[in-house]
Amino acid sequence: MSIGMGTALTALSAACLFDLLVAALLLQRWRPPRLALIQVAAIVGYTVAATILWPSLWTEPLGPIFKNVPILAAVLAWGAIEEDR
Repeated sequence: MSIGMGTALTALSAACLFDLLVAALLLQRWRPPRLALIQVAAIVGYTVAATILWPSLWTEPLGPIFKNVPILAAVLAWGAIEEDR
């Protein structure tokens, strides 16, 4: 499956802006449990998109997609820890 250059650049720009917004909210410690769920949704969304466009990334030796599994666990743990504070 392939997408056009304009679509790719628009999606990349939107994802970058979204990531910057999440980073700014992290720095402000804005509602950590809710922010953790937003991060999980973003990671899952990026993983699904990459899987659809480039399924072979799952078999790469350095794990560019598979690494998302422990990252998800870390984000969920952070959200749970911050919820208790």
